[in-house]
Amino acid sequence: MYRKPGLSSINFALNSLKHKIGSFVSEKLDSLLLEGEIIAFKRKEIFGEKGKKVVVEEGILVNLGSSNGVRIGDLLQVHVVALGLKDPYTANDLGDVYVRIGVIQILQTWDGTAKARPLAGKNFETGFLVRSMTTLRKSRFSPTNGNSIEQEREKVP
Repeated sequence: MYRKPGLSSINFALNSLKHKIGSFVSEKLDSLLLEGEIIAFKRKEIFGEKGKKVVVEEGILVNLGSSNGVRIGDLLQVHVVALGLKDPYTANDLGDVYVRIGVIQILQTWDGTAKARPLAGKNFETGFLVRSMTTLRKSRFSPTNGNSIEQEREKVP
């Protein structure tokens, strides 16, 4: 018995399922905000004439990098976590409160870290929480086979 080379119906169904699962997972991950923290902070004050402070240069290192989808120019909100909010009536623990204290901009990225500069706020410290201001950029490529999503949609009737 001779079989034509090509996909069987079960193979076609499994490939379709794999593509749909990959698309679903990719969309869900793209809808999440990135979270990390400041792992190093450096403040350099440059003094001018008569000991007056002229310029303050600040460098911030965060534990998010290119492997997390962070790119040069991205904006991240900086939060400090105020622990132990309790309901005054029931004394139940209501969880943590995040207080936004500033915004930083990514200047340089590496695989797992990135260097940033402050755009708003001051008195940043290590351990402060950083969150992306927008969700990750949507990929133009399908997670399963590398073809563009537009090409995949054109093929499907």
